[in-house]
Amino acid sequence: MAALETALILPILAALGLAATDAGMMMLTLHKMETGLAAGGSFLARSRDLINDQQAAKNVAVTGHNASGYDPVVAGWSASDVSVYIVDVPNAGGDQSLVLRGGDGLKIARFESSISYKGLGFLSMMNTGAITLKARHEERIFGGLS
Repeated sequence: MAALETALILPILAALGLAATDAGMMMLTLHKMETGLAAGGSFLARSRDLINDQQAAKNVAVTGHNASGYDPVVAGWSASDVSVYIVDVPNAGGDQSLVLRGGDGLKIARFESSISYKGLGFLSMMNTGAITLKARHEERIFGGLS
C-alpha cells in the first residue's frame, strides 16, 4: 500500500519541487533585469550627451559594459529589448509635492524592458500561457541636459 501511495505522490512532489526551482530562477532573472536597468540609468544620468549615449546605456543595462559585443547577463536579452525615454518632470512645488533642487523642471531617464521567460518550463506548464517579465527603472539626470 505504501508503495502505491509513493508512486502516486512522488511525481506530483517532483513537479512541485521543479516548479519552485523554476519560480526561483524567474525571480533571479527579473532581479538581474532590474539591476541592469538601474546600472544603465545610473550611466545615462551622469552622461554629458543624453542622445548619443543612449545606446551605450542600453549596453550597460544588458551586459554591464558600454560597448557592444559582450554576453548579456540574462540569456536572450538584448539592447534592442530596452527602451529609454527622457522625460521632463515639473518641480514647481505645492502643498503635497516635494520640491527638489534643479529649477522648475527636472529630467529623468526611464528605462523599460520586457522579455519572454522560458526557464525550465514547469511554471508555464502550470500557468495558462507564456510568461513575460517586465522591468522598469527611473533615474534623475545629473549630467548633460541636452
